[in-house]
Amino acid sequence: MRIAIIDCGTNTFNLLIAEIKGDSIDFILEDKIPVKIGKGGIEDRTIVPEAYGRALEAMKSYAVTIQKYEVDQIIATSTSAFRSTDNGPVLKEDILKETGIDVQIISGELEAEYIYKGVTWALDPEKDRIYLIMDIGGGSTEFILFRNQEILFKQSYLLGASRLLEKFKPSDPLSSVDIIHYYEYFDEVLGDNLIEICKKYPPDFLVGSSGFFDTLRQICYYKFHSHEPSLVDQLNCDIALTEFNSCYHLMLPLNAEERKNIQGMTPFRAEMMGVSVLFVDHIIRRTKPKKIINTKYALKEGVLRNALKK
Repeated sequence: MRIAIIDCGTNTFNLLIAEIKGDSIDFILEDKIPVKIGKGGIEDRTIVPEAYGRALEAMKSYAVTIQKYEVDQIIATSTSAFRSTDNGPVLKEDILKETGIDVQIISGELEAEYIYKGVTWALDPEKDRIYLIMDIGGGSTEFILFRNQEILFKQSYLLGASRLLEKFKPSDPLSSVDIIHYYEYFDEVLGDNLIEICKKYPPDFLVGSSGFFDTLRQICYYKFHSHEPSLVDQLNCDIALTEFNSCYHLMLPLNAEERKNIQGMTPFRAEMMGVSVLFVDHIIRRTKPKKIINTKYALKEGVLRNALKK
């Protein structure tokens, strides 16, 4: 049996095709297409025509791939850009008409639950240690605080990288005034809930999943660990806080075009890496984890895990 999972994110559309044979699961295809459907309109509650077109073309491409791989079941989910824009539901219907793929628009709470299921599928938590998952998307960011198998806190916030760029329209590179405004805004949104719960349950580790953290892993590999090629492909990878700080000071003074030249940078993410690295720095300063752990599993793996249990 083959299952296709499609994660229609605000920045990227991701495809995972898994083959199930008895108790074994093989990931036979993974693909991503940068669509940036939040660019140019997410703060005005709209997906602009250019982004709308990119989303449709990406889904048409995935429909062809899925047919080629003779998939038995398709599960497609969409997140912040679909649920927070006026024409997100219209795009959902157009995708169904054009491709036959029915995209589920999931809530922020369910998105956080799927991310938790995906991350904990990859990561075997140490007993009694507290973990804070952070998944920076384009339209929203999800936080899940857990210990053992108990979720202590989970929440989705409208703090995705694309949304933060559209909201503040900062200079490129970020100015000192931009940086101050972002830090103040993070405190305003997170101070009374996430930061307070982390004071009660201080996280030992910050677990970063998805785009920003995957790119951070690659940059750290070339900058610090090029003699250990296995780090790029292994399921989970430790990132020391000193390594993160070095990347922070490397990326922040650069503009988007200059960041593209950083070895390990995913080119389409270069524009968002400045505000994202600020956001992670803020969380580290406020919650004081001992290190970062990047895991390759996130929402789409959580959706698959949930489907397999059913």
